[in-house]
Amino acid sequence: MRVRCDALITITRSGAECQRARRDFLVHRPSFGGSGMSSILDNAAHCRLRLAPVLPRPTSTTPSSYFRPFWRPTAGRGPFSRRERPVRRPGCTSGTDVVPFRLHDDGSGGPPARRPAPVGIGALGPGNKRTEHSYRTWCLMSTVFSFFPAISPPVMNTHWLPRALATRWTVVAFACLLGLQLGAGSVRAQSDNSLSNAQKKKLKKELQQTYKEGAKAGNAENYEVAATRFEESIQLAQKLGLDDLIGKIENNLIESLKGAGSAALKQENYTGALSHFKTLQEYTDADPTVQYNQGLALINMEDSTEAGLQSLRQAIEVGNEVGNTRVAGLATERIRDEFLARASKALQGDSPSQAQIDKALSALDQMTEYVEPNADAMFYRGTAFYESGQYQSAIQAARQGLDMHQGSRSDAAKFHFVIAESQMETGNKASACETFANATYGDYEARANHYLENECDDV
Repeated sequence: MRVRCDALITITRSGAECQRARRDFLVHRPSFGGSGMSSILDNAAHCRLRLAPVLPRPTSTTPSSYFRPFWRPTAGRGPFSRRERPVRRPGCTSGTDVVPFRLHDDGSGGPPARRPAPVGIGALGPGNKRTEHSYRTWCLMSTVFSFFPAISPPVMNTHWLPRALATRWTVVAFACLLGLQLGAGSVRAQSDNSLSNAQKKKLKKELQQTYKEGAKAGNAENYEVAATRFEESIQLAQKLGLDDLIGKIENNLIESLKGAGSAALKQENYTGALSHFKTLQEYTDADPTVQYNQGLALINMEDSTEAGLQSLRQAIEVGNEVGNTRVAGLATERIRDEFLARASKALQGDSPSQAQIDKALSALDQMTEYVEPNADAMFYRGTAFYESGQYQSAIQAARQGLDMHQGSRSDAAKFHFVIAESQMETGNKASACETFANATYGDYEARANHYLENECDDV
């Protein structure tokens, strides 16, 4: 594990010996691995050591510079008024330097151990600077320590971390990686009793290696390889009985499968995308994006449109249940687009046949089985009624669409035009000419003016 040089060792066992070791550390604050650390660790040999990025209380012998904040606020952009950057600390070569430290089975300190870069760190953070990485490291460390029976420090300005899907994956990957480093020295859960110590050690190394490979592949956006490596990591963790890490690795697997499925959708590889999203359902049933993307894949495949619509409807239901209204709204609009496209295609041409009109109305009726109709649905319904000679129904449908409409006058012109044409056919010429005046915008300007110039000149 790598931590900031001004992180502290806090001792969680009572007793004069532990108190003495704690006082010695707070007074002298040697660097991890420095000459003064060995004696302090000897004094605390029977104490359980934990790493926690907290500040000590001032003492008469502690340099006052140690009590400056870890982070100096500066002006920043975005929705938050404060942005953080590291401050150079005494004993560090720079504000972002870290000092390695590792815990062993007995809780004592050990030699430095290199930690692989977690998925997403350095590639997806804002600004992609070392200062951002250092602050993110500090925040994520405190997140990891919250899982352990140690002091959990307050975290500053961590609300910007889940800005995007990939950033959320970064948090989980980093936390899991720190857990792997701790777990490499001590298996917290009961592993298979049939495994020898040598076998356990070998499996731990394999677990760390496969996880590193998955993280590296994720950083390179090679999500399929990342997913495969994380699946292998889960199997190894299960053999070792590391139940506390399995869930965290599964979170990385979920994000890898999402990335692989989304990439396949962009490449129009709908079969591959569907495979990834079906695998995702084995790990999560409360994420509407899974059903939504699966629906997109199905709806673009031959003979799978209905299955895709069902999946989109599930995305709406799950999204509303978990409060993800954004995905629920996207699924709703995609369902509407499907049926509106069918209605529009059926009504193409100057004089659609009755069979075409019935097909358009049938598509609009099917829409109501999944979602509520919108303004465009009422426009196509009004147009279909007008083409079939049902003028009063056309006026009623177009007016309903006009009431739902929230766009510009150019967009509203189509509703006025359908109403005006229907009024003209029913013999209500005066009302029709008045309505045509409201349709002289956008695409309907020329046609509305034609009526006004040729049919309404005597009104």
